[in-house]
Amino acid sequence: MSGTSPFLRQADPRRSLRARILVGFLLALLIPGLLFVFFLSERPGTVSGPEFGWEVLLAFASMIAATGLALFLVTRRFTRPIKDLLRVAEQIGQGRPVSLPEPRDRDELGRLAVALNRAGRRVERRVETLRRLHSLLRQEYHGADMPEILARSAEAIAAFTRAERVWFFLHDSQSNRLQAAWPAWNLSEDAAGRLQVTVGARSVASDVFRRGELSVVEDLGSLPAEDPAFPRALAASNAILCPLKTEKEMLGVVVATDRPGGFGQEESDAMTSFADAASLLLRNARLYSTLQGTVEELRRANRLKDYFLQNVNHELRTPLTSIVGWTDLLEEEPVGEETLRRGLKQSRQAARILLALIDDLLDLARMDRGTLSLDLAMVSLADVLSRAMETVRLMAESKGVVLILAPLPDSMPPVRADLLRLQQIVWNLLANAIKFTPRHGRVIVRVEREPQTYLISVEDDGIGIPENELPHVFDRFRQADGSATRKHPGMGIGLALARSLVELHGGTIQAESDAGRGSRFTFSLPIPQGERKAVEEGRQSTVDGRQLAEEPVGLPRARG
Repeated sequence: MSGTSPFLRQADPRRSLRARILVGFLLALLIPGLLFVFFLSERPGTVSGPEFGWEVLLAFASMIAATGLALFLVTRRFTRPIKDLLRVAEQIGQGRPVSLPEPRDRDELGRLAVALNRAGRRVERRVETLRRLHSLLRQEYHGADMPEILARSAEAIAAFTRAERVWFFLHDSQSNRLQAAWPAWNLSEDAAGRLQVTVGARSVASDVFRRGELSVVEDLGSLPAEDPAFPRALAASNAILCPLKTEKEMLGVVVATDRPGGFGQEESDAMTSFADAASLLLRNARLYSTLQGTVEELRRANRLKDYFLQNVNHELRTPLTSIVGWTDLLEEEPVGEETLRRGLKQSRQAARILLALIDDLLDLARMDRGTLSLDLAMVSLADVLSRAMETVRLMAESKGVVLILAPLPDSMPPVRADLLRLQQIVWNLLANAIKFTPRHGRVIVRVEREPQTYLISVEDDGIGIPENELPHVFDRFRQADGSATRKHPGMGIGLALARSLVELHGGTIQAESDAGRGSRFTFSLPIPQGERKAVEEGRQSTVDGRQLAEEPVGLPRARG
């Protein structure tokens, strides 16, 4: 089809506006003229004959010709601007930029030309908005590159609105604040870092965020108080603020300031479109970041699974090999009593190690399901430490490691705990210390009493923990050396389980280390309030008894 407007097609000249006007005026003159001649000729007393008829017809024809020429000249003045207006309307319909010369007359046609000029500029701006939106949305963003999205969105808004500054306030749900993000348009990183608005404060940005509606401020100086979104250092004169929102949440507010002449309806409509596009991009970036984090967690879990299976295979095979070897030896040939005792002792130790490993795995599964419970009772901490040290003593002797229990506090009230779980905590810490302590090293168990808690520590003079691994030492399946050729056995669940059991008892655990010189693991256990009072009363009675014994006999005691 042709690109010409239907209004401008003139295949039949008789259909043009000028032709219709001329034909209409000629018919309007011809019919009354003929009737006038007819009545004049029929009137009594008038001159008749051919001379009269030709004279009348000639005069009538001259009059029609003069009238037609006058109409042609007059209609030309109307039809030419109308054609220009039709051409402009056609260009507006095609989305092309248009411009009419300023009309000299302010009649109806002049006002129509002004209106079409205004409509043409509006269409041109709308087309520019769509073009910039299309360019913004079709950009190839590198994953969840939030700074790139902010920079390109701010640039597009500034280019269209001709604003001096453009930046984004992003909502921080933890602090419930709007924080200016960087990069921005014509705003330094330091200035952006100082722009913060608390949601609910007296600020235009806060109001826009809460109401979710666009706001235009023609004169920022007229605000009743200094707005934290527009500090005096910015020296902003006018501003437009538009919410960043999706169907389910509010993301923040986009701000543009200092447009020459202020922000009109065209800029408001465009700002809304740009804000919607930026909201979509920001939401996609956050979703991509979340998805990327989830994928990384899955990859890490898969790696940990491989390490775990490899470690489990090694940890189970070692004691099983010892048990199978001794049972085969005892079955195949008679052995002496000393060898028999040695075989039974090592088989029992290997079986206990297997049982402890299986218990740890089962406890870990129970903790994941939330079914691990404690059988709480009043427990003597000294007995727990003695039993745990006795359990690992054979392991320590086989490595040539010395176990030392430092002197305990004078007064040690019992704690409310699960005896087996508390023993399991100490056993795991001791086993970990023995494993990483070289031959002829030492593992020391200390107990310190504070007013409300016990502090139990297990120290060693082993290889220590690298500083970068110290924050992850209690992670599951985590080992400083997770390779297949590592020197120290273990599944990487003992410390993770110890931390969980300590927290179930209401305590905390922490690790300290000096790489190459050893490590210290310390956990706390709360002392029941009633036991604390009893201990304090007993301690006070002891002090009073000592004071009484030291006073000379026969001297009166001072009264309080």
